[in-house]
Amino acid sequence: VLGFSAELASAAKTKTGLSINADAEMTLAKGISEEASLLMKASDELDEALKEIPSSTYDAARYAADRIIPTMDKVRAFSDKLETITDKRSWPFPTYSDILFYV
Repeated sequence: VLGFSAELASAAKTKTGLSINADAEMTLAKGISEEASLLMKASDELDEALKEIPSSTYDAARYAADRIIPTMDKVRAFSDKLETITDKRSWPFPTYSDILFYV
């Protein structure tokens, strides 16, 4: 994701230097960078939540339901959005369509 964003920024810089409109590249690079930052923040939040799992089974289950799963959902939402806007060549994981329509 960060590599693709850097490619877009480089393309925007090149186009701008040639007096070619690069609004699409700049907008997409900015959006990807913002989403990536939010993904990293949510990932850090998940890492912290995983360090705080209570020792009792019941408390751990409640904690997972109340804190870990919602945080995982945030991470997934950012990742899913980035999957849809990142060039497939730059996405190192199988996409949903790869999995669903694998032949």
